[in-house]
Amino acid sequence: MAENDLTDFSALAVRRESPGPKVHTRHFDRAAHYNTFHAQEGTPSRAPSHPFLRTYKAAMISTYLYCVNFMLVVVALAVIVLGIQLGQHHTQRLVGAVSDRFAMGIIVFGLATFGFALFGCLAARLAHRWLLAVHLLLLVVLVLAVTTVMITDALAMESDLVKGWVKRLWTTMVVQHPTELCDLQHDLHCSGFESNCTNPWTGANTTGRPEDCPACPDPLDAHHSQACWLQLQSEIAHNLRPLLYAALGTWAALAFALAATCVLFKRLRIPDSEQQLYQTVLGQAQP
Repeated sequence: MAENDLTDFSALAVRRESPGPKVHTRHFDRAAHYNTFHAQEGTPSRAPSHPFLRTYKAAMISTYLYCVNFMLVVVALAVIVLGIQLGQHHTQRLVGAVSDRFAMGIIVFGLATFGFALFGCLAARLAHRWLLAVHLLLLVVLVLAVTTVMITDALAMESDLVKGWVKRLWTTMVVQHPTELCDLQHDLHCSGFESNCTNPWTGANTTGRPEDCPACPDPLDAHHSQACWLQLQSEIAHNLRPLLYAALGTWAALAFALAATCVLFKRLRIPDSEQQLYQTVLGQAQP
C-alpha cells in the first residue's frame, strides 16, 4: 500500500491498535466494512459520512421539513376556509350552484394539501430516505396540480363546457324555480339565456315561450333586450376570483417549497470539508 493513500480504511483498521495518539476507531471499523463491501460489489468506494456531519445534515433536513410543512398546513387551512365561505356566501341559486362546484374542488384540494403536510411531518420525524423521496415526488405532483387548477379557473368562463353546464342549470330553473330566475333577470337587467324574452310570455301565457324564458309575474322582469349569459359570465367570474388568488398563493408556497427542497438536498451532499476531515484524522493516526 502506498504511504500517500489516505483512503485505505481497511489498512487503517488493522493498524488501529498500534502505539500513537488515541483515536476513536469504531468509525474506521465501519469504514473498513464499507470498503470491503464495495470491493466485493465492484463499485467505487467513498468515505462514509462522519457521524457529526451526518447528524448535523439530518437535523437541518428535519428542521426544514417541519417549517415547510407547517407553512403548508397554514395554507391548506386557509384554502379550506375560503372554499367553505365561497360556498355559503351567494345570493342567487344559479350563481351559487356554479360557485359551489368550484368551492368543493378547492376544499378537496385543501384537504389533499393538509394530508401532504402531515405526511411531510412524518417524513421529517422518521427521516427515512424513501419517505423523503416520496415527499419530494408528491410536492412535484401538487405543484403541477395547482398549475392545472389555475389555468382551468382562468379559462373556465371561456369554455363551452361551462357554458353548456350553466345553460342546463338555467333551463332546469325555468321549470322548477322560475320566480328566482325572474329576480335574477331583474337584478342583471337581462332576460333569457342566449336570446332575450321580449315577447309577452308572462303569467299563464306560455304559448311559444322558449325553454330559457321563465314565466315572470311582472312583465318588466322578462322584457329586457339583452340576454343574460354575458352578465352571468361576469358575475360567476367575480365569485371565482378569490379561488384564483388562493390557487396562486398556494402555487407560490408549493413552488418555493419545491425549489428550496431541491437546493437543500443538492447542497447537503457530502462536502469536500468532510473528506478533509477524514484525511486529517487519518494523518493523526499514522505511526
